[in-house]
Amino acid sequence: ITLNLSSGQTSGDIDNSGEPGSATPGENRKKVIQRCVESLIHACQCRDANCRRPTCNKLKRVIQHTKHCKRKNGQEGTSKCLVCKQLVTLCCYHAKQCEDPKCPVPYCVNIKQRMKAQQMQQRLRTAQIVSRRIASMAQMNSMNYNTASTSSNDQYMAHSKPSAATPPPVGAV
Repeated sequence: ITLNLSSGQTSGDIDNSGEPGSATPGENRKKVIQRCVESLIHACQCRDANCRRPTCNKLKRVIQHTKHCKRKNGQEGTSKCLVCKQLVTLCCYHAKQCEDPKCPVPYCVNIKQRMKAQQMQQRLRTAQIVSRRIASMAQMNSMNYNTASTSSNDQYMAHSKPSAATPPPVGAV
């Protein structure tokens, strides 16, 4: 059982113009993934044991496989199961666009929660970086202001000191 998500093309791929192969490999890959996501959604909602969609029964078997697979996460000293890995990858593609809080697609709700947590962590890191930059810039501005005011005070004091050649004011004697 495999999902063949790794290939960018499937036999008979055509774009909207009807010309085989005229879409770029990246566009073909997106179309293949989108069709797989649509098939996954259908398979998760379908209750017909004799469904005529060719991908439906295949994906139902894949979903059942992942529920019972012992190698799903590389447990028991084995490598990760590629079927499970492909299904989780497909579920991730789905979860990025899914807005259903009670989605029937396996792992979707958990993936969305993890993505939300990662976004919050990224925002927090960004805010901390910005805060440090602002503090650093404020410190640099403060140092520049202190240096500038010290040198201007020195210049002011140099001009305002009476020189030795200047006579004392009248009546000071």
